Amino acid sequence: MYIAFLIATVTLLIPTVLPMLRHEVWWVRGFDFPRLLLCCLLQVLLLLELLVLGFRDPVTIVLPVVTFACLGCQAWWILPYTRLFPAEVKRTKNRHNRNRIRLITANVLASNRNAEKLLDIVCTFDPDILT
Repeated sequence: MYIAFLIATVTLLIPTVLPMLRHEVWWVRGFDFPRLLLCCLLQVLLLLELLVLGFRDPVTIVLPVVTFACLGCQAWWILPYTRLFPAEVKRTKNRHNRNRIRLITANVLASNRNAEKLLDIVCTFDPDILT
């Protein structure tokens, strides 16, 4: 049972530590994105470690500590985007349409020759800014 928890902890430790190295390689930067998934997996693993392991050996103490540290690192990146943190931009109380800016961003492939669909969307929504 220790081996399974050790493998699971190391498997979740690697994607937690790799983005801290600040390498620009795509496979390292790819671990910046599944933070919420990793956080959920770390929570389940920590709960299982606390319930199953007996805290008799040093390994049974180190594994939950490492898992909790990984969970803390992942949560540090996620929490500013939750409702637990105050919003940086306050909501407006004035809801008049004339005070809004409409924006459309379109990523169109250069070889695409079907511009009519995009032009229809632009005519329908009449954006203030089109990028």
